Amino acid sequence: MPRCARWCVAITACWDRLGAEARSLYIARTIDGQPLEAVAAAHGLSVSTAQRRLLRTTQRIAALVDGDPVLAAYVRERESEGL
Repeated sequence: MPRCARWCVAITACWDRLGAEARSLYIARTIDGQPLEAVAAAHGLSVSTAQRRLLRTTQRIAALVDGDPVLAAYVRERESEGL
């Protein structure tokens, strides 16, 4: 399997281990770059609750990435390139 395909399979498995709300919060805030207030309102949460859930989700993603050999190698490679 090509390297990129292995990475895609691994990241999809990581996303699948998160709940739908966690994925949605993370994508809205981190990938789409929406303001925290907008993310909270869109999910029917207070700003502080959204912030706590985002922190837990970010920590969970980091743990999942660290625990996956394909993703961990990808992150190490990117870090060594200064990205």
